[in-house]
Amino acid sequence: MNKFASKVFRLIHGKGFGKYSLIQNLFFLYALTFGFYTEVEGMKIRAAVYRKPKKFVLYHTENHEPHVRKVFCSIIKKGMTVVDIGACVGYYTVLAAKRVGENGVVHAFEPDPVRYKALCKTIKVNRFKNVKAYNLAIADNNEIKAGRMDLDIAATCNLDEAIKAVPLDSVLDFADVVKIDVVGHELSVLRSMRKILSEGTKVILEVYPKNLSQIGQSVKDIQNLIRRYNYKNT
Repeated sequence: MNKFASKVFRLIHGKGFGKYSLIQNLFFLYALTFGFYTEVEGMKIRAAVYRKPKKFVLYHTENHEPHVRKVFCSIIKKGMTVVDIGACVGYYTVLAAKRVGENGVVHAFEPDPVRYKALCKTIKVNRFKNVKAYNLAIADNNEIKAGRMDLDIAATCNLDEAIKAVPLDSVLDFADVVKIDVVGHELSVLRSMRKILSEGTKVILEVYPKNLSQIGQSVKDIQNLIRRYNYKNT
């Protein structure tokens, strides 16, 4: 069933059919009932299905963020330790797991429970033994509000409760590569990994200026912090 659904999805994706409510509802019901997977490099990525406050299916296709993916994949080698902060449903997690091999490890952090569930299913279906998944946020304090952690999560899931967070330096002593995509919470994540930054770890950081401004921060704040550790933004 999922193979057939995937073929249909590939045929209609990007053709504008998603604007029709009937198609949206059928897609949502299918994903909710049977689960839905996309693929990247032959690996399956489980979609996250939200029931409230609005019906929503979050998925990533093969063409997701091609510029970031190219850089990310180019710096990962066998045996490395890679950290995926804001792992979502596991797109970058599986790309990393494939490249680090059996002697490497990927640490994937995803605080949103719906996305975390999809992440775990992504790891399981691809039979990766070199991935450790954490249902945690990374931050420089012990807990944060969803709205301050991820503005997309706040809008989609309406999570008002505090979410458990930990500093990255308290979980890991070392990492070769760290990918950060937290949609507005970048500064807190960087502050939580000062020891790792001091070791010259390669960092891929996606920055959202508009979201930063909504919580009283700016891109300049991030630039000032990373310059202390001799990083340059490229």
